[in-house]
Amino acid sequence: MRIRQTLLILLVLGGGFQTTLAANEMASYLIVVESTPPELFEKGQILAGEDSIKLATGQRVKLIASDGTVFTLIGNDSGVPTRQIDDSKNPLVDALKLLSDSPYRRLRSGKLPPKVWMANIDVRGNYCAPGNSITLWRSNAEKTTTLVIEPRRPRGKPIKIKWAAKKDKYRFIFQEGTKYRIYLTNSPRRKKSLTFYQIPTKIKFIPQKVIWMAKHRCILQATRCFPDNKPECQ
Repeated sequence: MRIRQTLLILLVLGGGFQTTLAANEMASYLIVVESTPPELFEKGQILAGEDSIKLATGQRVKLIASDGTVFTLIGNDSGVPTRQIDDSKNPLVDALKLLSDSPYRRLRSGKLPPKVWMANIDVRGNYCAPGNSITLWRSNAEKTTTLVIEPRRPRGKPIKIKWAAKKDKYRFIFQEGTKYRIYLTNSPRRKKSLTFYQIPTKIKFIPQKVIWMAKHRCILQATRCFPDNKPECQ
């Protein structure tokens, strides 16, 4: 039997909480990262607020707040959970990794694109987008070159596009879940593998998008939805 120690928890953006978020996208929320015991809360569960959580002694839950703070609530005899803030180097990134459905490889460094729904062609990994297209971005646009996009899984015919100097963006329509090898002909050794995923249209609210992106390992994009870039994540 699942252990339920909350006084007022609004589950997984259903019902009234979903209506509340629709009316106010800035509503406060908490995302469950992990809990002890594991069945106490579901990973990725969304809670309405910290004050509603009641924990027994020995129980704990790790949470991401809507402002990007990562902290753990620890149950004790007083009945008021102890709040322990994660002050490690990259707490938000590390917490979002734990929401992934599969093991996560180390994040590669690189310049962040100007906007959330862009992919830096020099940084391998997974990228998510609200539609079936994404903007490919290059940090150095000084020279005219050719952009090469090779579908790898499944394999397909390479796409070649002339990329003019001073132009740093290219809109690319992708196939869901396909891995592409992408590079520029003037830098043929810098080939990177990028995989793209479309966020389902039924997922409309930012907390839901953050969880979905984390599960699909679009971690860096998910971090940019905290806290000031929320409108950009619509």
